[in-house]
Amino acid sequence: MTAGLVTAGQRSKHQLLLAPHLHSDGSPNRLLAWLGDGMHALLLDLFLHAAGPGLRAKFAHGEAALLPAASPPTDEGGEAEAGGEAGGEAGEAERGVPVAMRLLHAAFLSLCAASHSPESLAELRREAPALEASGRLARILGAAARLRRRYQSQCDPRVLLARARARARGAVERSVAEGRLYAVRRRASRPPEEEGPAGADCEVTCPAGGGTLTLVLACAVRPADVAALRRASELSDKVRAALDALSSRGAPGPGCAPGCEAGLVECSRRAVLRLSGRFCELESTRLRGLAERAAARRASTSQRRSLLVGCESTLALRRLAELALALEARHPLREASAGEAGEAGGQAPLQRLHAWMDSLCAAHEAGKVGQLVEIGTTFVEGLLAT
Repeated sequence: MTAGLVTAGQRSKHQLLLAPHLHSDGSPNRLLAWLGDGMHALLLDLFLHAAGPGLRAKFAHGEAALLPAASPPTDEGGEAEAGGEAGGEAGEAERGVPVAMRLLHAAFLSLCAASHSPESLAELRREAPALEASGRLARILGAAARLRRRYQSQCDPRVLLARARARARGAVERSVAEGRLYAVRRRASRPPEEEGPAGADCEVTCPAGGGTLTLVLACAVRPADVAALRRASELSDKVRAALDALSSRGAPGPGCAPGCEAGLVECSRRAVLRLSGRFCELESTRLRGLAERAAARRASTSQRRSLLVGCESTLALRRLAELALALEARHPLREASAGEAGEAGGQAPLQRLHAWMDSLCAAHEAGKVGQLVEIGTTFVEGLLAT
């Protein structure tokens, strides 16, 4: 196996030039120091990373041809490629062949520029004075140097993981902040557990636009609703305890060493990130729809009761996604050749975390909202017991 890189089929046979260590004796690959970090990252993106265009495989297996589908970049275009390396999520179109070809031309240009010695550059200036006089040579050399030095990978699994985490964390944080805006104030003089089946009016505060909206619901608070509210309150306490316990353990471990593709970032890990955002989206959409119907006086009695219980329980449910992200972040990235460990530091393994978030989303999508608190409570109780 090539040191530090994933093996999948024959892929390890094509990594020899760009691997951090030599295949024969494990000594450091000195070619990488000459290439520079930026050029090394660019070549990995173009040829080897699974999320990249895979030019080597496409050309070798006849899936693409080296045709001029896009014009080679000018020196100004080369500067744009070199200067725009630091961010922006590469979309599907950006990973297509035309952009890959432009980057490939930029890589060749940079490698050619790096291969020049001061003597050969002086000779080039003598033989092509127009190139020197126009300033084009200086721009090419400057762009090539920036590309070798500053390009940041867009396809490395760890880069993609960082972006997925940032998206999921942002979505969950916004959802939790929205959940804190929901509130219920009962206008009855008696506590809800003593109310009869007729119930009483309640004031429900919901987010609306850039602020909040207060609705008065004529809602029958039934014993089943009281029990649901009690379970939601208990879940909220347990989620808070689980998050506090995770915080007390300190920062998560570093995971794989740099240069490791980390199992291409496990499927379960990616699913947990995606499902966390999806669950918060489902919860926000459900309550927003109920609040809009209640504001338009089109909500049935059952829907008003659902809005009442939902306003009380939504923050606890949204914090389940926050807990899932906290658990995912504490799982170190595994080596590609290793199987996923069962229990990592007394936490739920990634497969179990994935299954839990999947069941929450499935229950939400099926309209079985009443099961959400039960599913969440069962999982968090098991987590606290470990």
